[in-house]
Amino acid sequence: MNPNELSRKQQVELDKKAQKSFWIFVRDIFSESFRPFVGGKHVKKTCDFLEKNPKTARISAKDHFKSTSLYAHFAWLMWKFREKGSIECHYFSYERNMAAYHLRKLKDLLSLNPWFASLEDLKKRAESIIKYSWTGDPNEYILKPHGMLAFKRGIHCAGVYVDDPFQDPENKLDPVKVKKINRIFVTQIMDMPSKDGFLHVVGTPQTNKDFFFDDNIMSRFEVLKLPAITNFVKKEVLWPEHMSWEELIKRKQERGTRIFNQEYLCKPFSEEFSWFKRERIMKCVDAELVLQHYAANDNIRTIGVDVGKKVHPTHTIVFELKDDNRWTTVYHEFMDKTDYKMQVHKLNDIIDCFNVNYGWYDATRGEFEGFEEQGLLSRILKPVKFTSRSKFKWAANFDRIVTENRIVLPNDDRLISQILAVDSNLDAVESKDGHGESFWSIALALQADAKLRKKREPVLKTVIRKRPDIREKVFVKRHRPLFR
Repeated sequence: MNPNELSRKQQVELDKKAQKSFWIFVRDIFSESFRPFVGGKHVKKTCDFLEKNPKTARISAKDHFKSTSLYAHFAWLMWKFREKGSIECHYFSYERNMAAYHLRKLKDLLSLNPWFASLEDLKKRAESIIKYSWTGDPNEYILKPHGMLAFKRGIHCAGVYVDDPFQDPENKLDPVKVKKINRIFVTQIMDMPSKDGFLHVVGTPQTNKDFFFDDNIMSRFEVLKLPAITNFVKKEVLWPEHMSWEELIKRKQERGTRIFNQEYLCKPFSEEFSWFKRERIMKCVDAELVLQHYAANDNIRTIGVDVGKKVHPTHTIVFELKDDNRWTTVYHEFMDKTDYKMQVHKLNDIIDCFNVNYGWYDATRGEFEGFEEQGLLSRILKPVKFTSRSKFKWAANFDRIVTENRIVLPNDDRLISQILAVDSNLDAVESKDGHGESFWSIALALQADAKLRKKREPVLKTVIRKRPDIREKVFVKRHRPLFR
């Protein structure tokens, strides 16, 4: 509603209602900043959610009243607290520049709104810092921007907004940074609001390790997950007034399924772009699995070694083929800060202890070449070089065995995270924990399955019959012992 079109009495009545209801404020006052303003049940539900709960976390679809709801909330605070006291709040994004961008947008919206004509900007030259006061009112309303990874602790204030804390606009987020952001959120940001203050968080998930998915961290938050499509069968969407089913499907076609799933269906980025979905790998994990220190039987065993660079660890893993025809982990190790000479000694000991039958290691950069030439490396370990073709071949074999439910992995967070670090292009996110080493050590070790599979399968040969003009293909069994 434009104040110029209302009588003084109507303005006063609306003012009182807007102070009591965030939804009425957004619908009738803050809406004047937009041409046109799009409301609807989703906007009302979001307003009610923020008004009733001092601690909220929303995992929300892109362009669905995420940041705008935070802008509106701070504007509502200024509206409610006129002549009642000063307010200081803080706005966090992954980078400070992005938080500053949001504050500039809020400034622009308020400058367009006739209801805020008497609001004085006390920081006109500082575009990214908000400091307002109402004409004739000594109280000040302050909002400052921050980056998640760089700000001074010890701040206490009326309220905090956290907007896309994991969204790095330029890079896939390093898992180590995800852990750091989680730690900063818990140890610093959660303590910033005063006793009666608020903390409102909204964002797009990046990994399953984001604090959004940690039940302990979120125990005192009201949490909402708001995907853009709410029912695929009925073609129901979250905010039909703004983005219809047809529009969302067009965006899915333009962006591709994986980007769409992350941005509009609230599925973690790492989950959408990793070679394996977390659910598939977790089905292969046995929480009760106990690793071994030596060979307890005569079953076939295989070893894979992904040789790390100086800044990344080497990872090795040993599988045993059990009687149920599943490759079960019996040993694995990340060799952190271990020189190549010691790694070779360790690998030789592991092969001897487990009586390993097959083994492969990454020889792409030639770290073990000198040891091999001197006969210091076990002959069980065969060198292989990583090429685009070989990587996809090994990854496909790994994928097949997972699909067949023929692999058992230990419940080791680091091992699992480095499997999931490898994306659909077989590239991996670099982190202090590794660079997808466990994915490749497993893929190398599982070549044993492909090798043994060939021994079991009949060979297709061309046989010439009596008439030389007729050739037919028949199956001829090799005279080798059948493998299990």
